[in-house]
Amino acid sequence: MNINPDKVNEGYRKIISEINRPHIDLKSVSRKIMEVIVDVFGADRIDIAIIREDFDIEHMPLTEENAVKLRITKGYTDEEWNLLLESGILMDSIRHAIVTKESIIFSDTIDEPRDKAEVSDKLKHGCWMNYVLVINDRAVANVHLAKKERLYYQEEELKQLEHMSQLLATAINVANLWEKERMLILEFIHSLNVALEVRDKYTAGHVERVKLYSELMAIEMKFNKEELELIKTAAILHDLGKIGVRDSVLKKEGTLSAEEKKEIQQHVIMTNEILKNLSYLDDARELACYHHETFDGTGYVMGIKGEDIPMGARIIAVADTFDAMTSDRPYRRAFFVEEALNILTDPSITQWDKEVVKVLINVLKTDNFKIKAEKEELIRYKDGKYDRENSSLKFKQFTTFFGEKE
Repeated sequence: MNINPDKVNEGYRKIISEINRPHIDLKSVSRKIMEVIVDVFGADRIDIAIIREDFDIEHMPLTEENAVKLRITKGYTDEEWNLLLESGILMDSIRHAIVTKESIIFSDTIDEPRDKAEVSDKLKHGCWMNYVLVINDRAVANVHLAKKERLYYQEEELKQLEHMSQLLATAINVANLWEKERMLILEFIHSLNVALEVRDKYTAGHVERVKLYSELMAIEMKFNKEELELIKTAAILHDLGKIGVRDSVLKKEGTLSAEEKKEIQQHVIMTNEILKNLSYLDDARELACYHHETFDGTGYVMGIKGEDIPMGARIIAVADTFDAMTSDRPYRRAFFVEEALNILTDPSITQWDKEVVKVLINVLKTDNFKIKAEKEELIRYKDGKYDRENSSLKFKQFTTFFGEKE
């Protein structure tokens, strides 16, 4: 056997340690397992494809989107990856895994079929092995390792890869269980938000709109996928604590007294109390509980300011304020979009991060926002023209705002 037995044992310990972490997600744990496999097997390149549970090869087209739930790779340049895509080898490998459920090893790529040998030659692969992970007679993952050195991978290495990949099966199952639990919790939180909106008709749809604005700003700011999901989750959570505020305060039409303002502000603390035992929501909870902190330090409840406020919380704060201003309230009509933005950009008002406000303005002026706003019925049209009366978002000059001609 060409691989080091001590490295194999250490690899097992590392993977088991990762699987035993609380609230693992499939992408991160799979990446950690990939790094261990690369180290143990000395792979120059690796490709792990986790196959979708609902993919049916007999009734669905075999495409990356349809068949692959998650793919993680290491060692390939863009040019090399494009070569695999164009050659059809990637999808052929997935088809082989699903249909035959059989692993493959070529200790010397000179023994490959001619078309595949040509690709291996271009990639300078001397040997490779492909292990198909099967659970309950279904292929759930395809693990491909390649090395430039010929004859390095033999049947003993494939057998070790088989054993180590069984831990990937455990990781997939554990991550799926955590994801199901997370979805159940978020569905429950959504139900609480709906109950809150039923109590107060003036905030109906507020959470979803804040999530939309926050998501679009995060995309504009080039947040990665994980950061984007965190922002969206925090936006869903941000007003959860209002479920504990009395109707007489929550729905009051007049000016709030000092005591009533204090009670409203307690909703941040209540949000924290509701979520504090859900450790996998810790990061989202922090953003949600900071969304009333202000850039100038006059917010609540922590009184932090400026860069000390997480960027996600600053984004949600701007989205929350914009939606509040552009929505009807029992004590005032909704502001026009232009009026709300004038307040947010007023240099004498220092509550919000002005850079985030600029991002919001840029987002609102995009065609993408118009499409999403129409889908969410924030903007409506009548006879092909903007229908202010029946639109949730009121513009003074719709065509001017979007730079359109009359």
